[in-house]
Amino acid sequence: MVIFYKSQDIVGILFIAVKFLTRKNHIKLYSIYKNLELIIIDNSIENKAIK
Repeated sequence: MVIFYKSQDIVGILFIAVKFLTRKNHIKLYSIYKNLELIIIDNSIENKAIK
């Protein structure tokens, strides 16, 4: 998941895609996005600590 931390573009694309798709299947995709967001935040904190 380090890729997500290093590439802001991927995060942006995912965010837009999830926002678009949540209209159709709101609850399921929202929970997936929230989990993904937590993983991204977790990794960014770890990476900053390592550096």
